[in-house]
Amino acid sequence: MEFCNDVDMVRGFSIVADVFGDREPYFNVAFPNNQTAKGRAQGADRLLQGVRGDSHARTLKVTDTDTGKMIGFANWLVYEDKPDSWNEPGGDYWDDEDQKAYAAHLYKEYMKPRREGVEAAKGPLLSLDLLCVDPKHQYRGAGSKLVKWSVELADQMNAEI
Repeated sequence: MEFCNDVDMVRGFSIVADVFGDREPYFNVAFPNNQTAKGRAQGADRLLQGVRGDSHARTLKVTDTDTGKMIGFANWLVYEDKPDSWNEPGGDYWDDEDQKAYAAHLYKEYMKPRREGVEAAKGPLLSLDLLCVDPKHQYRGAGSKLVKWSVELADQMNAEI
């Protein structure tokens, strides 16, 4: 397991889209056309911009040792202190302004419990943003490795998860 680099966001988003795909309504609104090449490229770009724009983001991958291919992906948000502000999604990925406004509304509602949890924390906190394992490689321990990383870091920081 290791930290992701910028190039890894393409494969990372592909794993996320394979897991959530057209089975998760919020994901489809937030990441339109995620089952197309164009939608996946846009999703990977948004993921990269989101990680770059969030100083709390720690993006990890698990790679299959036989193939060298990424099979697991996670983004943990590590809060040593409460954030001064919250990142909001941006970009021009939707077909019209109504779709964009609907996606922004859903994002706000989706994030409300997470933000309340971060605000209520009494000290350092790790919050899971995303964790997905390629459906073809599930039940091999990749997800456990991505969670174990956070537990070990939380222990070192004396942080909540």
